[in-house]
Amino acid sequence: MKKSILLVAFVFAFVVTNANAYESKSGVISKVEVFGEGNYAFRIRFQGNPSLCSLNEDWAYIESTDSNYDTKVSSLLSAFAMGATVSIFTEASSRNHCHLTDITGISK
Repeated sequence: MKKSILLVAFVFAFVVTNANAYESKSGVISKVEVFGEGNYAFRIRFQGNPSLCSLNEDWAYIESTDSNYDTKVSSLLSAFAMGATVSIFTEASSRNHCHLTDITGISK
């Protein structure tokens, strides 16, 4: 029982301390940009150019070394082609740009 309580407390503390690091954003992709590895390889911008993280950047990137890179890129390209609304999580990266960490939904 003690171990269970400690585990729940640890998980709760982790979620609470990291909750502010990620931002939820949604919109329709207006532009896709593709660059070389290490240069913010795949970038998106939403219609109206809203800020996509606390750094006030109007674009978010996925690096080719990110987990599920191919799946994320193909999902975002499909959404772009359909004009669908995309919901994402971003974070201000240590490189001072908006890093797209997760796609939480695509709807038309």
